[in-house]
Amino acid sequence: MGKKLLLSAAAIAIATPAFAADLYAPYVPPTNDPVYTPGPMVVGHLTMGIGFVNFDGSNPFEDDTVGIFTGAGRANINLGGAWNLELETGGTSIFDNGYSFSSVGVGGHLWTRLNGGAVGVYGAADFPSGATVGTAGVEGQAYLGNVTLGANASYSWSDNLGDFWQATGIASIYVTPDLKLGGSLAYGDFDGFEAWSAGLNTEYRFSGTPFSAWGDVNYSSYSSGGPDVLAGLVGFRIFMDGAGTTLQQHDRDVPWEGVLSTNFTLGGI
Repeated sequence: MGKKLLLSAAAIAIATPAFAADLYAPYVPPTNDPVYTPGPMVVGHLTMGIGFVNFDGSNPFEDDTVGIFTGAGRANINLGGAWNLELETGGTSIFDNGYSFSSVGVGGHLWTRLNGGAVGVYGAADFPSGATVGTAGVEGQAYLGNVTLGANASYSWSDNLGDFWQATGIASIYVTPDLKLGGSLAYGDFDGFEAWSAGLNTEYRFSGTPFSAWGDVNYSSYSSGGPDVLAGLVGFRIFMDGAGTTLQQHDRDVPWEGVLSTNFTLGGI
């Protein structure tokens, strides 16, 4: 059961402004220009979700459905200019008929904005049920109008749970600035279990408020006798950002999520 819950946890874990100056006289923005009311130096959010994980496979992965609860907090700090530091912490609990698997972790991203995108590196440390797991990786995003494309790759190591790696690609379409539809594809190796995954997600921020509701479904398939896993979650986010910020803008201000190694995103909740 412990191995099953661990693999279940693995399965669920998806234009900078420029101001020109006249050659002969200094440029002074008008009094209503946004430069006089800059956004906060620290922005972030809290997110919580609840759902299920169902897996189908031969022993010891007999058909079963377990419950899952997850929560995380993320904050981005502008270090000056284009450089940023995003910090995150979170936890996941999977439970089934008296058995449970829990993990907490912390992570950090050092990243910079580009013209039409962002790139960064990250690291995380997790502590699933007494073990220690470290993760290091790279990540990037491209902004194409109302479409965001992203990718990340990471390697994780542990004291007694084995090593694993993964690579994930994402795409998000903002139907409106406050309504997002997204998808993901991933491939990885979890301690000898090769796996691929596909996921779909959606989120709506209630316009003019600091709240959103989201849903995520993800399907993963493992080789070497591992299970096929279907996970689904629903949840909400509470935003800490400037008045009038949209979901799309917030996602660019706090662009990275789900890198904690126990998520083993594979489509990334």
